[in-house]
Amino acid sequence: MTNTSYAELVKHYINDKYSLSNTLVNLSESQKHTQMALPYRKDDRQVVTQPWDMGLLAPHGVFTQVLMI
Repeated sequence: MTNTSYAELVKHYINDKYSLSNTLVNLSESQKHTQMALPYRKDDRQVVTQPWDMGLLAPHGVFTQVLMI
């Protein structure tokens, strides 16, 4: 699929194919504060750190919600 954004590719190949409607490329500000598991430091598991934001040239990721069934 040429001339397709990363978000559209994720929607086509992941969301639609596997019915994962809560899989996103970008989170809203409220989702960043309420729906995201935060990472902790490797050397001190009691210290919360912030998710990486490496800018435009960084590898892209996705966020998804895991539900207990």
